[in-house]
Amino acid sequence: PQTSTALSLGYAAEVRDLEVLEYDEASTLIGSVAGNASQPVTFVSINRAPAFEATTSVHVYAQEGEHSIASWATNVRRGVDRNGTTNPFEVDQTPSFVASFPGSFTNMTIEFVPNPDDPLLPGTGTLKFQAPVSVTGQFFFSVYVQDNAGTDNG
Repeated sequence: PQTSTALSLGYAAEVRDLEVLEYDEASTLIGSVAGNASQPVTFVSINRAPAFEATTSVHVYAQEGEHSIASWATNVRRGVDRNGTTNPFEVDQTPSFVASFPGSFTNMTIEFVPNPDDPLLPGTGTLKFQAPVSVTGQFFFSVYVQDNAGTDNG
């Protein structure tokens, strides 16, 4: 049978006692080993990417000029674990947005209202851009969020 081993420590600054649990495919505990850590153990926080939600697809007509879609980007959050909880090591990281778009679009920006609960975390974002006036068809643009922590351990 296939087994997996779990070592769960949460966010601990120092660990003296360890318990390693072994589970089978049905998540049944089949064994454990406990002991005192006699050697230093170093845990490295995983640098997780920030995220956001785009609330709607963008549909516009040619020759309409400037467009503004309020609250297009919502639920901006720092790196989170698989349970949706913000990693406490990422609370000082600042998310920022990058947009790439076809050359015929101009002035594409996302402007955010301040987040009253957290000045380092953007609130909702308004997507603004100038559509091309002489071109029709379907265009794709991409927007992603990054933080100021780089990519180490992530």
